[in-house]
Amino acid sequence: MLCGMDYIPTLAYLPAATPAGLGGWLVNAAAVLAIVYIVVKLINTFRRRPPIDATFATKTEFAGCRAESQARALKTESKIEEMEHILRKDITGLRRESEERGERVHKRVDEVLASTSRLEGRIEGMLRRD
Repeated sequence: MLCGMDYIPTLAYLPAATPAGLGGWLVNAAAVLAIVYIVVKLINTFRRRPPIDATFATKTEFAGCRAESQARALKTESKIEEMEHILRKDITGLRRESEERGERVHKRVDEVLASTSRLEGRIEGMLRRD
């Protein structure tokens, strides 16, 4: 019966390693390590690199982005409306100025016409005397 202190395996009881046995053990160990390496690479290939939480926005983040974009849109709309108001005001002013300019030109043309008519009358009077 093997029990207690009678049976203690030690290195002295192990057989001596032969070069062929040691070489076979190393080849088998290298093959097992190569297979483990290939399996680990295969698993890493199909595993998601960034976790799904990092890739997509959460509902809270999406709501924050949506609120921010809506605020920007409202701000842009108000700026556009302000620019429309300014442009309409400027257009109204330009129309008024151009109407006033047209009236001034019309008055000047009337003055020139009146002066021309008077000259024409004088010339006709001078021609009749001669």
